[in-house]
This record gives sequence, structure tokens and C-alpha cells, in this order.
Amino acid sequence: MKVKEIEFGVTVNLGDYQSSKLSLKAELEDGEDYMEALASLQKEVIELSGARPWLLKNLPTYKNNQEVLKTLEEAQECYQNKREQLDELMHQLRKLEPRLSEAERLIVEFNNFDSHETTISNLSDLVQKFEKLKKYQEKLQKRETEEANNDPNDPIMF
Repeated sequence: MKVKEIEFGVTVNLGDYQSSKLSLKAELEDGEDYMEALASLQKEVIELSGARPWLLKNLPTYKNNQEVLKTLEEAQECYQNKREQLDELMHQLRKLEPRLSEAERLIVEFNNFDSHETTISNLSDLVQKFEKLKKYQEKLQKRETEEANNDPNDPIMF
């Protein structure tokens, strides 16, 4: 298809239910890019009409459409990256849930500890569990302060 002529016009609201239409038509030279010519024609009509220059950015031109598409693609990529980060965090959280349950169980056990009815063996077992819980707490504190990437399968963390 060969484009030989282009036209662009705007209608400007004058108020009181009145408007004014300004339109320009241009004949293209052989080999002239009609998209560039249309963009130039649109700019000229907007300037002649006295309309606000920001209107040019809102016209459905090829260039503006490409910019909108680029913005959409960037937003989709950003969304995809955030979604992957969220999925990874959820995966890490699911791996840590059993450890949290174990920690809660140990805390209940510590709270229910009765020193009057205990044996050396029970006390030794309780101390080992307390040391395990303490190491877990230290690892979590270290992770928070250093933003370390700990292995969730580390045996020290339950």
C-alpha cells in the first residue's frame, strides 16, 4: 500500500457549547515516510490550534503507542520479577514452618518444665534442646544483621 496523502485535525472546545475545528492535509512526496510526516503534521496542528502541548503525548501515534508498549513491557517484567521474589520468599517460608513449629514446641516444653520431678537424663536432654534453640536464635539474628543467605537445610537450625 502506498500512502499519498495524510490529514490530521483537532476540535477545540471554546466554551458555551461552541468549538472550533482545525485540520491540515498534506500530500506526500515520493519516498517520504508517512509516519514521520503525520507526526510533524500533528505537531503543527496542535501548535496552530493553541491546544496544550501535552496533547501531543496523548495522541495515538505510532511513536506514542510504542512508548506505551515499552512502559507496559517494563511493568510486566517488573511484576514478573516481584512475583518470582514473592514465590521464592513463600518457598523459604514453607521450609521454615516446621522449624518454627519445633521452636514453639520446645518453648512449651521449657515452660512446662517441672524441676521437682526431673532426672539428670531429663535435665541433660532439656539443656541440649535449649542449646539447639539458642543456636537457632543466634543464626536468625546473624541473618538479620548480615543479611546472610543461610541454607534452610542446615542441621543446626533444627
